[in-house]
Amino acid sequence: MLQAIQAMYADVPVCVRTEEGLSGCFQSVLGVKQGCPLSPLLFGIFLDDFEGHIQQLGDAAALPQLAGRTVPPLLFADDMFLLSSSASGLQAQLHALQDYCNAKKLTVNAKKTQVMIMRPGGGSGNGKLAAGEFFEYAGLPLEVASSTKYLGLTFSQLSKQHGFASCADVLAKAGRQAMFAMRRRAWELGACLVEQQCMLFDVFVKPVLSYGCELWGVDVLLRPDCSSVERVHRWFCRRVQGLPKQVTAAISLAELGRQPLQSFWIQQLVRFWNRLQNSAADEDRVLGWAFKDNLELMREGGDLAAGSACWSRRWLHVLQSAPPASGTLEWLTELDEAAVIERAAAAYLRKCLEPKTPSTPDSASNRPNTPAAASSEPPFPPPRRMGWLVNSLGQHRVHDGVVYILVDWQSSWEPEKNIAAAALAEHWQQQGGRPHTLPQQPRGRGSRGQADPPSQQAAPSCQATAQLRRSARAAASQAARE
Repeated sequence: MLQAIQAMYADVPVCVRTEEGLSGCFQSVLGVKQGCPLSPLLFGIFLDDFEGHIQQLGDAAALPQLAGRTVPPLLFADDMFLLSSSASGLQAQLHALQDYCNAKKLTVNAKKTQVMIMRPGGGSGNGKLAAGEFFEYAGLPLEVASSTKYLGLTFSQLSKQHGFASCADVLAKAGRQAMFAMRRRAWELGACLVEQQCMLFDVFVKPVLSYGCELWGVDVLLRPDCSSVERVHRWFCRRVQGLPKQVTAAISLAELGRQPLQSFWIQQLVRFWNRLQNSAADEDRVLGWAFKDNLELMREGGDLAAGSACWSRRWLHVLQSAPPASGTLEWLTELDEAAVIERAAAAYLRKCLEPKTPSTPDSASNRPNTPAAASSEPPFPPPRRMGWLVNSLGQHRVHDGVVYILVDWQSSWEPEKNIAAAALAEHWQQQGGRPHTLPQQPRGRGSRGQADPPSQQAAPSCQATAQLRRSARAAASQAARE
């Protein structure tokens, strides 16, 4: 085995990509191979005793504690995280790292080494070092950063208001770039159909926007405003349909038969919570220690509030799975994924059905070709809006780029069985009316009640799409007046 590894590293040619092209090949004599599956294992074997070297410092290292256990340094590939609860403890670990690397003939790049303070205010209240604090490695001062990137997620100094929500802001920029690259490549390949665009978005863009949502999803969902990640999704939905910005997000999503990204995040949160239940029984995993320690923090009391410092309480607040008033943890079991997602869908529908604040006459008069008398009316009649939003209760299909919602109220309108249906029923009771359905739209050349086969569907055209959309809106408006 040793001879095989030595043969792998006997000849390691590398080159550098520049604006002018690839450089000439040269030999790499330092480090492990980039992208090689064996590299993380080799690095882990070489640093296997580093954890014990740090723990030998004892109390001087000031290692953090979770569930009564000492948290060791975090190692992944060639990245290393040193954790300490005090400035003096971190500096002691840096000195120990220097001695260890000198003995192993390793080199640490001090220019790429950063210190991030994860305490409220960062010491001096602005994220900088407190008086008398100084960090150095091998005589070189280390940069104190307000954020750092680890395993693809950007972490910033914690705050009680936002937590890890800053991770989503960075992912939104990466997702926007991935979306534009996907659309450009799709047009080059002729994949211009709405269904194709949505499928490509789910394959290439959605994973970028939702990466690590198990960590930052709680803090993002607690925000009252729309997240930057969700805005990328909404922009795509409007763009792919050619809709203006004035069209609400609920309408654009419903016409495509899509759910907001927050539905996927909640699903991932539930699954991760259930996995944590199993990891808590593993005595050798840091994740299980953190989960147990957080549950103990939740047991100490406090209201289930959005601003709670307890991660588990914020988590359960988002999932609408509050603990009982007794405060015990006997209720803590695996969450029902279907029930939580259904509650989230009902909450989303209720939010979509909330009446909008009427515009003032002054603001209406400033809009060209808009009568001031119509300023208090919503952009779409409520019955039509309801018709598009109930796609989760009925069926939808695409015909020439337009989604028609075919709702069978007798089979799907069962408030006692569907929380989302109950939310809609409650809305109509408050309005003093009953559910309205859209009139049946043209079914095409397929069999009655079924969509046309893909081979028989005509390619979408701008004129046909616009004409069908106008016809659908006119029919819905007529149904609203009746």
